[in-house]
Amino acid sequence: MRNQNWACVVLLTLTILVSCGETRPQKRVGVGTSLGSIMDAPKPLSGQKMDIAYTMCLALRNKTTEFRSKHLNEIFSFEIEHTACNRSSTSTVITTRLHETNNVLIYDSTLATFYFKNVETHTTGLLAPICGPLLKGQLATDTVDEGDGKRQFNFYAEDGRAKVTSYLARRDTNAQSSTFGQFIVVREDIKQIETGPVLPGVILGLESDQTQRIPCPDGVTFESVRQLFLTHSPD
Repeated sequence: MRNQNWACVVLLTLTILVSCGETRPQKRVGVGTSLGSIMDAPKPLSGQKMDIAYTMCLALRNKTTEFRSKHLNEIFSFEIEHTACNRSSTSTVITTRLHETNNVLIYDSTLATFYFKNVETHTTGLLAPICGPLLKGQLATDTVDEGDGKRQFNFYAEDGRAKVTSYLARRDTNAQSSTFGQFIVVREDIKQIETGPVLPGVILGLESDQTQRIPCPDGVTFESVRQLFLTHSPD
């Protein structure tokens, strides 16, 4: 019962935040980590960050159930924006079908270029290591192991929407480097998860805006791919 009450309070709190916003410009409060920097020390999730993370996980769990029960084989359209290291940009609209393979939900397309194919859920995807403990009423930290690296999460509200930025870091193995042995951020992923209230045609828990950034060789600019949800239809 305590977990249910907590969930209701968190959902109400974030719904007010998302629907009303703030009267002053919102700031991204969180880690100082950025592309190319040394990853910050791990910290327990707490306060508003934990509230937003928990609400995201509830929304993702809702979406997982709804996708499997109502939306398999339906069409989801996205706009893919790619910005190269030379700052040239392209934009492509893709049409995908929602499929499930080996218990993994995917936006399936014949598109040869990169896009976010795997559906983010509470059990698969970047947020799964965070959602696992939170949905069991356990505490979670903002940093998890991922392969031979680590991923750090920053949960926040921006422009009245719930977002998470995660940073993938790998250990610097260059013995001549001043950061030798430390974890350096090599990729940044930003996701906007719909936590409610949602617009018509948008599903609770949907990844409505996703961006991935990696550093360019010049060490200053970055290459990015952004995926924006456009429409959903039965066929």
